[in-house]
Amino acid sequence: MAKFVHALRNADVVVSPAETLDAMQVIQQVGFAHRQLLKDALAMTLAKTKSDKQRFEACFDQFFAQFAFEQAPKKTLLDTFEHKALLAQFQDDPELADVVEAVLTNQSTQLSYLVQQLGERTALADMRSLRDKTLVAEQIGTLLGVPQITSVRDGLSGELATGAEYVRRYVTTQIKHYVEVQYELVADASGRRTVLQAALQGNLAQIPREYEAQIDHAVQAFAEQLRQRYRKQQKRKRRGALDIRRMLRRNVAYDGSFVELAWRGRQRQDATVYVVCDVSGSVARLARFLLVLLHKLQDILPEVRSFAFSNRLGEVTDQFKQHDSTMAAEEVLFEWGNGNTDYGQAWLDFRFLAGQQLNSRATLIILGDARSNYYEAHLNVLRELSNRAGRVLWLNPEGREYWGEGDSEMLSFAPFCLHVDRLATLNDLKRVTERLVNVLN
Repeated sequence: MAKFVHALRNADVVVSPAETLDAMQVIQQVGFAHRQLLKDALAMTLAKTKSDKQRFEACFDQFFAQFAFEQAPKKTLLDTFEHKALLAQFQDDPELADVVEAVLTNQSTQLSYLVQQLGERTALADMRSLRDKTLVAEQIGTLLGVPQITSVRDGLSGELATGAEYVRRYVTTQIKHYVEVQYELVADASGRRTVLQAALQGNLAQIPREYEAQIDHAVQAFAEQLRQRYRKQQKRKRRGALDIRRMLRRNVAYDGSFVELAWRGRQRQDATVYVVCDVSGSVARLARFLLVLLHKLQDILPEVRSFAFSNRLGEVTDQFKQHDSTMAAEEVLFEWGNGNTDYGQAWLDFRFLAGQQLNSRATLIILGDARSNYYEAHLNVLRELSNRAGRVLWLNPEGREYWGEGDSEMLSFAPFCLHVDRLATLNDLKRVTERLVNVLN
């Protein structure tokens, strides 16, 4: 019970010593036989607010399902080699042979118990940072015999080498999953928040992938703040100014008292935002967050048309209309991000797809590091696009000191842009987006 209360506190559920004693009495009354009954009884005792109940439910499910090796090995891969022949390679180490045999025969309970026992010999219960998590996973893997499996694999060939590699990867993956679950339960909540805050202030392209969900949440929260702020402004602008003459005529029946108001409505001209994103490896994650944010702001921005490219460019607007923006962004990166970056070809493709629609009401936003792998830059095409569009804004993750180095064409592209801003951190993304919304509204 003490471990569960510790896990709840790390999940930001406040539990006092008195409530802990109450929970122990609850356990004495209901026992552990009926999981749902225990969960409901403890929730009534320990979770006080709606948010507490949500955190309690997630923590309870995670705490009582923290066993390793929950996912069975893939039978189709295990059937591709002879098990006895592989086990014979470990005959000099009976304990390791038992581990390999347990994997081959899917003895998950035995493996789970063994990993939990080995975890007690490490700093599993004292993890406080991502570095601790990685270290503990490596320690458990070493105690379980992963280095020896790797050594045996290096001496094999053919199907047996493939089988040994699969066993090694399976064991390593399951250990990492187990340590990840334990980290969420035992790591200090304030420490996790400190690490996350530091990550959010760093370069978005270098943030560990395990923080992408938190960044998505921060981006969506910022989008909602902007939407709430600008909806009222848009309503006032659409309404226009008071029309005094119409008001006087309309209120004659009220002896000149202004009971019914009349507004001089504004005629809104159509505008379009064209977003062209380099989604090659060096800029892909920045493009992901920018696309998600802009499409979350559809109701306060003009029409947004999105384009992605690495070596060739294509329009991806429909994917964001048909799917959730986060899922759509992942699909775009997968579909368009595998080529060698060629900005010159991107300008040609964009001119073919949308060049004729550009006008003085159009805003062209380009995200990329301008590194074109020494391909032809086609500056004349970019000049043409710049002349047609009302404004061209470039967002570059690199600082000005790197422009023109190596294959960077930024010094050649910059003269055709109204502004060139740096976009590397979450704060940069917020600043640039807020400025864009101000300009377009």
